[in-house]
Amino acid sequence: MTEDMVKKIKEAEREAEEIVKKAHAEAEAMVVEVREKAKRTVEEETERARREAKEIIEKAIEKGREKASAILKDAEIERKRLKEKASASIKRAVSFVLEELKKQF
Repeated sequence: MTEDMVKKIKEAEREAEEIVKKAHAEAEAMVVEVREKAKRTVEEETERARREAKEIIEKAIEKGREKASAILKDAEIERKRLKEKASASIKRAVSFVLEELKKQF
């Protein structure tokens, strides 16, 4: 082989090495980029899920409060009804006792 041919082969080997190094560097950069994007995506999705869960919880709490309020309102109405009924029963009982006393005297 001639010296010129050896130089060309060595130059070709260096170029091939540079191409391989560049390809490895680009591949590594792509891997880093994909990992970062995946990390951001996971963080974004986690935050979105957290917000959605918070909204669901807040809606459930509000619905629970509304139901509790309705139950308390119904209980208050029932309490008033029973109080009126008890008052009417007491009045009837007093009237009955008075009538019975009048009959005896």
